[in-house]
Amino acid sequence: MTYDWNENSRLTYNGLANYNWSNENHNISALGGVSYEHYKYQQQKSWRRNFPTNGMTGINGGSSAPSDMSTEGDVYEDKLMSYFARLNYSYKDRYLLEANFRADASSRFHKDNRWGFFPSFSAGWRVSEEAFFTQAKNYVSNLKLRLSYGSLGNQKTVGYYDYLQLINTGAVMNYAFGDTTKGDYAYESAPNSTDLTWETVITKNIGLDLGFLNNRLNVSFDAYIRDTKDMLMAGKTLPGVYGASSPRMNVADLRTKGWEASVTWGDSFTLASKPFNYRIMAGIGDNTSKVTKYDNPNRTLTDPYEGQQLGEIWGYVVDGYFKTDEEARNYKVDQSFVNQMINASALDNGLHAGDLKFVDLDGNNKIEQTTSANDRKDMKVIGNSLPRYNYNFGISAD
Repeated sequence: MTYDWNENSRLTYNGLANYNWSNENHNISALGGVSYEHYKYQQQKSWRRNFPTNGMTGINGGSSAPSDMSTEGDVYEDKLMSYFARLNYSYKDRYLLEANFRADASSRFHKDNRWGFFPSFSAGWRVSEEAFFTQAKNYVSNLKLRLSYGSLGNQKTVGYYDYLQLINTGAVMNYAFGDTTKGDYAYESAPNSTDLTWETVITKNIGLDLGFLNNRLNVSFDAYIRDTKDMLMAGKTLPGVYGASSPRMNVADLRTKGWEASVTWGDSFTLASKPFNYRIMAGIGDNTSKVTKYDNPNRTLTDPYEGQQLGEIWGYVVDGYFKTDEEARNYKVDQSFVNQMINASALDNGLHAGDLKFVDLDGNNKIEQTTSANDRKDMKVIGNSLPRYNYNFGISAD
């Protein structure tokens, strides 16, 4: 007989307040709020075997031998408290300003590091609404410049209780104390970081919106820099004598630079005495990311290092094939490190026509493996595994 019980519950409380005021030239709107979320999960499971009859439905009717019964359970909670506010201002629908602020507290962090504060600001200028732009509107029906700076926090990379060191029970020793029963013991989990805190994503963006032909043709362009601060990763590589794996910490920063552009054409005409609207859109974008902070002064390739571009592939450089056995024999570079299989399997060991000709990048007449970006030896970045130039197309009609 197996008995399972589990429960998931999420309670969410929100409070919002809005304020709006406007006159002929000015528009002001404000929003303030508070949010509280409480998630709880509970699970219990138990089973027994060897009941005397199939008709017995009480779980305690089964065998009480340790090998014939088991109980287990799980309980964890997650709480998030947030205060937020937004203020918008516009003057004659030409100059646009917005300010946002968030303060978030998560139960996934120690009480001393629980709060994160995340401001954001943006501004827009509708140049096409200026008096000096009147003549140009015959050609450019809309021109808007945008500028923004924003930050948000991320706590989803942290477990429910990662800042706590746990005591694990139920382990059994390999020896007994005077009888045949082996002793139980408890042990501590690997050391961890108690000062875990929010990852912060900071985005700076500049944008341009253009409209032509009475806004039937619209072009938009954005360029941005996104900095991810205090990324949660394993700390620096530690020696084996440490006795445990490196704890996860807020130790890394990443910078992404990118741009996006889109073109949209939308129009309408009469079809079968009904209005027919359609819209065609195409977009393209690109970005690259580099590590800007990580505690890896030797810049070993097994760990992230400052200046590393995400997805980079290190490899050897090959200058074609040896065309003749004589050319292979006379090649002054020792390729034994990268030709171990050839040397071990050939009837007469050594290079021959058709074998790859590796380039000696550091000029020491020996092909060697690179283990650190500070000492590149005979390897270099020969490619990247991440995609570039993401694009999209869309057509809609009604």
